[in-house]
Amino acid sequence: MNDIRLGLRLCRRHPVLSLAAIFSLALGIGANTAIFTVLNGSVLRPLPYDRPDELMVAWETRVDTPRRPVAPANFLDWRGAAAFSGLAAFDDFSATLTAYGDVASGFSRTVEAQRLRAVSASGNFFAVLGVQAALGRTMTEDDDRPGAARVAVLTDGLWHRLFGGAANVLGQTLVLNDVPHTIVGVLPASFTMPMSADAEVWMTGDRGIPRSFPFPGDITAVRDSHIITVLGRLAPGVSRSQAQSQLTSVMALLAEQHPDTNAGLGVNVMSLHEEVVGNVRPLILLLQVAVAVLLLIACANVAHLLLGQAAGRQAEMSLRVALGAERSRLVRQLLAETLLIAVPGGLAGLALAAIGVRALVWVAPAGIPRLDEVALDPGVLAFTAGMTLVTAVIFGLGPALQTARTSANDLAQIGHRVAGQRGVKRGHQAVVIGELALAQMLLVGAGLLLVSFVQATRVELGYATTDRVVAEASLAPAYLRTIDEDGRIDPARKVRFITTVLETLRGTPGVRAAAASFTAPLTGAPNRGIRIEGDPAPRPEDQPNADFQVVTADYFTTLGITLVSGRPFGPSDRTDAPRVVIVNQALADKYLAGRNPVGRVLLFGRSERHEIIGVVANARFRSVEHAADPTFYLPLEQNAERWPFLTVTTWGGTPADVRTAISQADPLQPLSRVRTIESILDQALAPRRFNTWLVGLFALTALMLAAIGIYGVMSFAVATRTRELGVRAALGAGPGELVRLVLGQGARLTAVAMAIGLGAALLLTQLMASLLFNVTPRDPLTFALVAGLLSLVALAATLIPAWRTTAINPIAALRD
Repeated sequence: MNDIRLGLRLCRRHPVLSLAAIFSLALGIGANTAIFTVLNGSVLRPLPYDRPDELMVAWETRVDTPRRPVAPANFLDWRGAAAFSGLAAFDDFSATLTAYGDVASGFSRTVEAQRLRAVSASGNFFAVLGVQAALGRTMTEDDDRPGAARVAVLTDGLWHRLFGGAANVLGQTLVLNDVPHTIVGVLPASFTMPMSADAEVWMTGDRGIPRSFPFPGDITAVRDSHIITVLGRLAPGVSRSQAQSQLTSVMALLAEQHPDTNAGLGVNVMSLHEEVVGNVRPLILLLQVAVAVLLLIACANVAHLLLGQAAGRQAEMSLRVALGAERSRLVRQLLAETLLIAVPGGLAGLALAAIGVRALVWVAPAGIPRLDEVALDPGVLAFTAGMTLVTAVIFGLGPALQTARTSANDLAQIGHRVAGQRGVKRGHQAVVIGELALAQMLLVGAGLLLVSFVQATRVELGYATTDRVVAEASLAPAYLRTIDEDGRIDPARKVRFITTVLETLRGTPGVRAAAASFTAPLTGAPNRGIRIEGDPAPRPEDQPNADFQVVTADYFTTLGITLVSGRPFGPSDRTDAPRVVIVNQALADKYLAGRNPVGRVLLFGRSERHEIIGVVANARFRSVEHAADPTFYLPLEQNAERWPFLTVTTWGGTPADVRTAISQADPLQPLSRVRTIESILDQALAPRRFNTWLVGLFALTALMLAAIGIYGVMSFAVATRTRELGVRAALGAGPGELVRLVLGQGARLTAVAMAIGLGAALLLTQLMASLLFNVTPRDPLTFALVAGLLSLVALAATLIPAWRTTAINPIAALRD
């Protein structure tokens, strides 16, 4: 208690030093703990399944595509591979719920059509995952038998929402996409599947093949449509590479047997864990490097603050030794004082970590997986406690041992010798040089991310990004009923519905134009193989492909997409008119280079002929940061394929206007979401904004800590040079000369730090090249601006200790 009381008095005597040390530790420990929590929850922690290291995801590959969905027939052939104890397929989609209840007793609750996030999967899906139902059963392989009744498994959330958690839910029916599904089970509340994180209901497909949207013909024989995701569990004793080798052999055999569809295709087997977290690993590791650097700077601050304090207390220690204090007693006293800084720093750091975790989860983009699993847990608490203890021992024990090794006679002279020893000074200088160099490294990284974000906001997307409202839906099954064995529909009913919606919107005050298409900007687009009529038939592995949209006539006007040549769609492009198509500039440049596209014929699907009547500017449908893909546009009335996609876009108006128009046209047509195009763009830029904001925050914090560090070092330097500066003043040196002397010392330290930080920054920026956009890792302007900022901060931190030299009394300094 005496040690603690003395330590508290010391803190009160030097409040600025104590608060600076506590603040430094709190920032370092809090940031490190927050990022460790996110890293642990989203990346490091094993997936919540039985033997998760055995779970794999298998993709098809092409030369230009390392991860491609799998064709149904290829998946069925893969199932013969002995490397897997089980292979399952799944696909998520939007389903329309129109009724639910106990059909057996004649009671069914009809509901206003609502959208559910659904997953269609093979019957063995949950067996492969190793997941059991909390109520009833999951799907089984028997549910894949030809003619088997359709069954569904509910998530815990949907069970409570629709049935109030009632136990008699088993055997009741959901009518999804006009097809009755018998409820056979409810999943545990803890169940999660990161690749389909928002799924509400799981259902069987067609003989083990997921049916996420209507597909004509025998889906089990399809090899030219790549539409499903494959999940597998390795057989005992089999490695990922062995499984990769086996499936590669299967694909080679299939290429010989089915060259028209399988030539040039390969396979990519990767762990489910890597699939889930791989795309965020570079970001998480960058953040971990950032906060590790931050903790180093914080600990360095505490180190030289405590070393400086110890050097200033040598007279006190001399008296203690002279009065008989043992070295162990001095060590205990100094460690107790250090704990009075480390413990509050650790507790404050934990509080900051709790706030930081919530902030990270709140601002994190949708791409970071398993965010719902991120929380402070006992492991994180132990991590924080251990870090605090290590910090206290390492940085408190150093000054304590330095003092304890000194004899009583040495201590009597310590004020004149030890504080001014070159080793002590160089140690402090090395610490602050390291802090400034590390801060520069983080600032350069944050600067490059900031430039990347600014560049991304300036990209020309090819369409208007203001004053547009976008409503997305999955068409109700009533609009997709087939009329022939090829799976075609009569588009008349769909066209009437869409026309009614658009006419209502065009008559709405504030709406300048309205149109419909398949998908919204920056949400992706369907893709298919194409060919230019008259061109030589390509090899199967070189098959041209392009994205496509089915649109209404006013689509390009509504979105603000520029017509480059030819004509737009018009009222004459109806069902009974010659088939036409409009292509974008990217398709014309790639497949019609040097030729006039207008008048050429585009072939796709069942060799359908569509004459190219126009070329429009490129519009980015997949990503802000990737150039527009080759794309073609079809008029709505000339497409009879059974696609469920629908997006309504207005120029002007409000989301409520669009909801009202669709509801009036068909109350049973559910909407997926309605939002402005600004919100779509904001969401698309969210990951880059998150990266920039987070790394920038750490960089500025590091700069702040480095400023505290250089302030502490220069204050220590002024304190230890009091006699020298007093002599200089007594011999005629003016205040300005003394200030310049100290500023010069700070400038030399900053220059050395910047030279070292430059090399560290060059190394870091090469490692983060994949996170940059439209800026080189060695952008000279960013490096120059960071160097200027660091110099100004270092100058400001040095100026206060330098100014104190003007108050030195030469007589008092000489007397000391």
